[in-house]
Amino acid sequence: MLWKLIYATEREHLLSGGWQPGQFFHTVGSLALKHGVSEITTRRVLSELSREGLLRNVPRVGSIVAERLANPRIFLLSPQQMGYAEETQVVSEIMKGIFEAAFQCGWEVTPVSQDFLLSGYSEECHLLYLYNCNLQGSDEFLPQVPENMHLLGLHAPGPMPRGTVVCNDYQAAIRQQVTDLAREYRRIAYIGPVSGRWFQSRYETYLATLRSCGRAVPT
Repeated sequence: MLWKLIYATEREHLLSGGWQPGQFFHTVGSLALKHGVSEITTRRVLSELSREGLLRNVPRVGSIVAERLANPRIFLLSPQQMGYAEETQVVSEIMKGIFEAAFQCGWEVTPVSQDFLLSGYSEECHLLYLYNCNLQGSDEFLPQVPENMHLLGLHAPGPMPRGTVVCNDYQAAIRQQVTDLAREYRRIAYIGPVSGRWFQSRYETYLATLRSCGRAVPT
């Protein structure tokens, strides 16, 4: 089915765009096999590239497809999914810090539903979470995840701060880890609101920025 998908994409979009017959089929098929991605992932990547008008960019399409196939989406777990019974002020501040760092690094941000882990999502992806930050200092709270989901931990620089204020050094250490990860991973999707009104206004600002730059807006 993967090969049929690539062949159909070539016939539909590319023969008038400068490709030789079979050239795209070989290029994309080889990359898909190399990265071990599924038909669903390949279909999404080809759909994105087609929508963005990039499939006709013959000289660069190999590197563009390789980048997107090699960078699965990242989903940031919500505080509740990281073991917090409730979202306190401190937890909210830390999550805001993670989200803001991701935003500043240019990661794509798409809110998805809280029942994501049970939704049957079958593409390769990473689950980003804050490790070793619950009261017991263990990661027993993490849910059992399907084989296509891989855990990607941010390491808390110390015990969870007390009170309602997160010190700058603590927040900066977590933000730096996000920045470091952004050098390797291109995408992130966010699960659930940090806090309803704050997240919604930040997301609307993000969408407005995308539109002003002429970039595709997540749907």
